[in-house]
Amino acid sequence: MIKLILIFIYIGTFTIGGGASGIALIQQVLFENGIVNELGLNLNQNDFFVIIAISESTPGPIGINMASFIGFFKRGLIGAFLISSFYALPSFLILSLGYNFIKRNLNKNYMKNILKYVKISIVGIIYSVVIKIAFSEIIMNSNELENIILNTSIFLGMYILYRKYQNPLLLILIAVLAGSIYNVIII
Repeated sequence: MIKLILIFIYIGTFTIGGGASGIALIQQVLFENGIVNELGLNLNQNDFFVIIAISESTPGPIGINMASFIGFFKRGLIGAFLISSFYALPSFLILSLGYNFIKRNLNKNYMKNILKYVKISIVGIIYSVVIKIAFSEIIMNSNELENIILNTSIFLGMYILYRKYQNPLLLILIAVLAGSIYNVIII
C-alpha cells in the first residue's frame, strides 16, 4: 500500500491541469510499466478504460475518482480514502505555497507565457489520451469490420452531438440509453 501511495503522490505532483491530464500519467506509470501487476491489483488496459468511464460518469474530479477506484481495488474504503488523499496532497501544497507568487506575477509577461504554454501542453496531453482510448476501443476491441464501423459511427455521432449541443450530460444519458438498448436487443 505504501508503494501505491508514493506512486499517487508522484502522479498528483506532476498532474498539472487537472485529473484529465493525469489519465496519461496514471496509464503510463501503473499500466504500461506493469506496476499494476506488481502491486497485485489484477487490472489490465480494458479495466483501465472501464475505470475512466466510471470515473467520468460519477460526480467529482476524474483524477480523484480514478485514485479512489484504484485505492478501493487495493484495500477497500480505507484504500480509496488514502490514495485519493495522497493524490490531492501535492496539488494542495503547491497551490498553498505558490498562490501569492502567482497572484503577484499574473500580469507579467513571463507568467502569461508560462501559463499559455502549460495550457497548450495540457490540451496536447488530453488529446493524446483521447486518441489512445478511441483507438483502443474502436479498433483493438473490435474483431469484425461491422463493429469497427459501428464504434466509429457512435464516436463521430457523439462528437457531432457534443459540438451542436455542448451538453456532456445529454451525451452520457444517450450513451446509457444506447448501451441499455444494445444489451436488450443484441445480448
